[in-house]
Amino acid sequence: LLLDPEFGEAHGSLAKALVRLGRGGEALVHFEAAVRYAPDWVEARFGLGNAYAQAGRFGEAERQYRAVVAAEPGNHLARANLGNVLLVTGRAAEAIAQYEEVLRARPEDGAVRENLAQARRMLGAERGR
Repeated sequence: LLLDPEFGEAHGSLAKALVRLGRGGEALVHFEAAVRYAPDWVEARFGLGNAYAQAGRFGEAERQYRAVVAAEPGNHLARANLGNVLLVTGRAAEAIAQYEEVLRARPEDGAVRENLAQARRMLGAERGR
């Protein structure tokens, strides 16, 4: 970064190291820089989505996860995380669609099954009002 502060991959690598050290706030800044300087780097967008979600910035997390899913429709982890953000923001029906898509490819994913069940319960409660 000292030699080239606009080297997106260096920002991304530093961000991943900061996440492992539990320094999420600092990681977020470097994930943002990674995406700014390497906008097509899907892994950086995924990391930025995770950092935003951890910071409670769900709208921004959603945008990053949607960008990852658009670039890589088979990225089931990004799709599941998108479902999680949708669920947390009260959009159970949209979350269900994401979880069901993941489970078509990965029916053994227990965490996604649990999240799907929670989303269905939430949707049922909303309809019962």
